[in-house]
Amino acid sequence: MTVRSLSLILVAVVAGAGVAGEPKSEWVRQAVLLRTDDVKPGKLVGKDLVRGDKPLDANDTYVVRAESGDHLELLGGRGWVAKADALLVKQAADFFNDKLKAEPGAIKWLGRRGVARLTGFEFALGAEIRGPKSAAHPAFADLSEAARLDPKCVRWRTALGVLHVQHGEWERAEAEFDEAVRLAPQVAEVYHFRAGLWMARKDADKMVADLNTAIKLDPNVAAYYNLRGVAALVRGQLQTARGDFDQALALDPEDARALGNRAVVLCASQEFDRALVDLEQAIKLDPTDPTAVTSRSNIWRYKKEFRKVLAELERVAALQPTDPEHLRRVAWVLATCPDEAVRNGKRAVDVANRALKLADKNPNPFHYTTLAAAYAETGDFDRAVANQQKALDMLTTTHPTDEPTRLRQEMILLCYKRKEPYRD
Repeated sequence: MTVRSLSLILVAVVAGAGVAGEPKSEWVRQAVLLRTDDVKPGKLVGKDLVRGDKPLDANDTYVVRAESGDHLELLGGRGWVAKADALLVKQAADFFNDKLKAEPGAIKWLGRRGVARLTGFEFALGAEIRGPKSAAHPAFADLSEAARLDPKCVRWRTALGVLHVQHGEWERAEAEFDEAVRLAPQVAEVYHFRAGLWMARKDADKMVADLNTAIKLDPNVAAYYNLRGVAALVRGQLQTARGDFDQALALDPEDARALGNRAVVLCASQEFDRALVDLEQAIKLDPTDPTAVTSRSNIWRYKKEFRKVLAELERVAALQPTDPEHLRRVAWVLATCPDEAVRNGKRAVDVANRALKLADKNPNPFHYTTLAAAYAETGDFDRAVANQQKALDMLTTTHPTDEPTRLRQEMILLCYKRKEPYRD
């Protein structure tokens, strides 16, 4: 098991992303599994692959850095393999189904199908917890059975740990990662996996402890420095975070996540133009990731380039059309932007209602305060007051100790009672 597989599970790999300047590829920056147990990576000499002596771990998942003809370069300096030896994760479950038909109950095919089913969902540690519980996930039965039949295989343990994290089952995840550490205490990436659990639980101290161990065991993996930089950001240690992101990018200059994270540090230091350079590069590398686009919208807001703010937020909403928060942000700008040319109250009401419908049974107070702002922009202050009051009532439950937020929302309510729209 290598850290390249972790880059898929810890941070989702998004379809369509590629190296800057290269044409779109179905392979580049995608996760792959191997078709056989004896795939030996090597060097590409002209159009020919000169293979090495040591095979890759076929239980692992790898990420493609580049494509050339019939060959793929694996991320992290793992070398080149033939396309014929690789299998896109999204196609892998069917491939392993066929293998299991030929060899029913074979541990390696069960486990690898479980890994394919897990990574195929493209969840990220630390992301929103989604139900139902992990036992209902299609990967669970395969991974559990593989771990039962081969209890010393670290790969099945870490995959189960990730699955439990994705469903908020902290104790079960910790048990799997602890067992992985016990089985392989000198393998750096098991500490990296466990650090992902601490990230989900917002425990920066434990994150740093595990990542320090991972870096001591293997100091040449960009992902370890990137995640440790995130922990430093959580702690408010901007210079420490900057150092880790710089080191991650020295090891992997095409790490879009590290570029985006370093931009956060640069923004905090008000180095907005330098942050824009990093974000432009991150978006070229991964044009379907909403995080860097959202960060760039915040810079345009600071620069008061509000048309660009709206354009960026609309792009993010198009990238993730089922996420109500992205639509809500679009509606907020349409309703409250200081630039009259950007505001559109009627459209803001429509978008805010769509966001509320997407939120379904789990709206937050800010869906209602956004809808209130939209109604206020149209001049419908009765509905604006009603929705703003509903937001304030919800805040009592959702943010009981957040006095600054409550005071701000009360101030907005007073605006509407005076029949004044709110400007952000």
